[in-house]
Parts: sequence; C-alpha cells; structure tokens
Amino acid sequence: MSLKWNLKKLQVKLKNFVHRFSEVEARKFQYTPKEYLKLYLPSNPVLLDCGAHDGFDSLELVKALGGTLHAVEAVPEVYEKLVKNTRGEPRIKCYNLALGNSNGKINFYVSGGNAGASSSILAPKDHLADHPDITFEQRIEADCLTLDTWAEKNKVNRIDFMWLDMQGAEKMMLEASKKILPTVKVIHCEVSMKETYDSVLTYPDFKKWMKTIGFRPEIEILPDGYDMGDVLFVRYA
Repeated sequence: MSLKWNLKKLQVKLKNFVHRFSEVEARKFQYTPKEYLKLYLPSNPVLLDCGAHDGFDSLELVKALGGTLHAVEAVPEVYEKLVKNTRGEPRIKCYNLALGNSNGKINFYVSGGNAGASSSILAPKDHLADHPDITFEQRIEADCLTLDTWAEKNKVNRIDFMWLDMQGAEKMMLEASKKILPTVKVIHCEVSMKETYDSVLTYPDFKKWMKTIGFRPEIEILPDGYDMGDVLFVRYA
C-alpha cells in the first residue's frame, strides 16, 4: 500500500517537473514544443489542425504525437500546398473547407502578402493597421461546416487535441460544437491581444469564456508588443 502511494507521488512530482521545464522552454523560444503535448494526451490520439495552411504544423504534430491528424484549410490555393506537403504522411487527412458555426457557403477573407496565413472567416480590423504589408483584397465563397457536422460526415467520434490557427474564428467554431467539444482534452490556440478581426474576443475575455467550457490556460505565450499570442488550454472539468 505504501509502495503504491510512494510510486504515485513520484509520478506526480515527475509530471510537475516536466511541465515546469516545458513552460520555461516555451517562454524561452516563444512557442510550445509539440513533444510536451504528450503529457496531456493518450497514446494514438486523434488530432485536429484547423487553419492548417501548408501543413508544417500538421507534419510536426504527427511526428511528435503519433495518432491520426485531420488538417482543415479553406483557401484552395493553400490547400493544394497542404495536400502536396503532406502526401507522404498517411496519418494526415486533408479537408478543403472552413469550420465555423453554420453549414453552407460563407464569405472568406483571403490575405495576400503572407501566403494566405492571415485568412479568416472574420473581416480584418486592427490587423490592417498593424500589418500594412498584408492585404485582404480577395474574398472567396468557401464551404463551411460545424465541427459536429464535419465529424459526423467523416465518422470521427472524438478529438483529443486541437491546434487552432483560425485568425479569431476559434470561439465561433467551438461554441457551435455540442458533441465533439466535450471529448477534447487539450487546445492550442492563437489568441488576439487586440481586435485584430471584426468582433473577435480579445484574450482576457476569451480566457474567461474558455473557463466556462471547462478549459484553463496552462502555458501562455504573449510576447510584449505583439497583437497575437498563443495559449495552451487544458481541460480541468
């Protein structure tokens, strides 16, 4: 009995030590190393990369975590790069659509000057002044599904981890999910420090909202003077 208790206590101490180390590394390098996400995930996890862009993060995630990854990208030209770059990785499945709070066609604002990396369901706002080299001259009509509808169509019954780079549209997508969101254990999310896009929640309010759906911020990467940051949220309830 005592041996089991001591072993459990040692495991807790080890996990706490690794987490403290991972947080130090994250702050040092201004990002959360993907291998540290193993602390919070089961073996063979189901992963979602929404706003997958050219697949760089998707490839790093499956390399670090294993499992199956669903990569979602709405802009057709960028989606082609995603498919090309991940073609040799059978654990990655690609989808040319947006995830949001409705099913059907939506207007999608496509950014120029950074290979579409700032494209969003939301219209740009402070982003225009903060990044004058990035334009939003193109709008496309994109297919959009809610997370639950997408999951049902593709026979996905759970998502363990989400890597979200949706340029302010994260809350719209999460709020509309009643079936899949309760299965999610960890969310890595880009956050806005100011109103980068129209109607976006800035981080203080977004953090409060995330708490209402059962997630606490575990690692916050919020560089001084930047309009955006990244936060790792972990389910606590």
